[in-house]
Amino acid sequence: MTKPIFYIELDEKDITTILSPYILDITYTDNDGLAESESDDIQLKLTDPRNYFRDNPPARGSVLRVKFGYDSQLRNAGCFIVDSYGYKESRSGSTFSIKALAKNISQPAQETKTVAYEGQSLKSIAEAIATRQKLTVDWQGDDISFSRQTQHQKRDLEYIQDLTKRYGYTCKVNNGKLVIHSMEHRFSSGEAYVLTPELITDFSMETSSVPEGQVSADYQDPDLKSVTHSSEATGVKASGSVSKENIRVENQAQSNRITKSKSTLNQMKEQKGSITCIGIPNLFAGGRIILEGYGIYDKDYYLSKVVHNISRSGYNCQLDICINPQKKSS
Repeated sequence: MTKPIFYIELDEKDITTILSPYILDITYTDNDGLAESESDDIQLKLTDPRNYFRDNPPARGSVLRVKFGYDSQLRNAGCFIVDSYGYKESRSGSTFSIKALAKNISQPAQETKTVAYEGQSLKSIAEAIATRQKLTVDWQGDDISFSRQTQHQKRDLEYIQDLTKRYGYTCKVNNGKLVIHSMEHRFSSGEAYVLTPELITDFSMETSSVPEGQVSADYQDPDLKSVTHSSEATGVKASGSVSKENIRVENQAQSNRITKSKSTLNQMKEQKGSITCIGIPNLFAGGRIILEGYGIYDKDYYLSKVVHNISRSGYNCQLDICINPQKKSS
């Protein structure tokens, strides 16, 4: 079996050789920015027999850069800001752990604020927030225009993630970028990785009915003084109720977009699963896999979270998956 490798830098200094004898685990959590956290993270666990790391911890706010995988397939996980560290001692020995986040953890970046955005689009709002957070924007998908949007006493990243999710986008911070992709782009882009029983060590799947069989929203036309109804069927079985979205929108297009987004999220809940497979560096949250060799579960799935773990016993991936609404078969 091919041996996994890794490279670690701390504040642009290569510390791979220093850490290698002590590394117990490297865990990279890749979130999609929709169902999961607004930021990816990396965690290192080291053995600390002489208490060196305990007495010489990295400064909070220092920057880790991590790459991992194989000689033939190396994944650049990106840059992470050290958020916390911990020390544990027991009869089996001492360990030291570090957790770092892709997002900015400085006090100004975490402040709540109220900001009015006049005559801007979703993309331009994202760009304004990215500039404040010292990020660039990675945008994929159509844009949406607004007459006015208000960020009321919310953190920047909290606000933009809520807003993008409402209109059908994933949003997260990764490697110095505010990554915002439409769900349509996520569900159809890229090549899906085929997973078979030979590559999988643990597999579970759950199929259930979701609460709402239909999503509806009402839009009041300011000129006609009338209410326009917008609805979207979820396309799932055994769901009879209707979800009502009580959100003020400016036009019919926004109302339609919200109901479509909510309907898509409902469809994704119908079939969800967890998989542990061999380490594959190019599996990423927001991507797709195709299962083969599992009978009725042989379908196209969306990856909501991928956890890459490298330890002394090897390299594996833990996947959180859900049905891909655009590839779903009846």
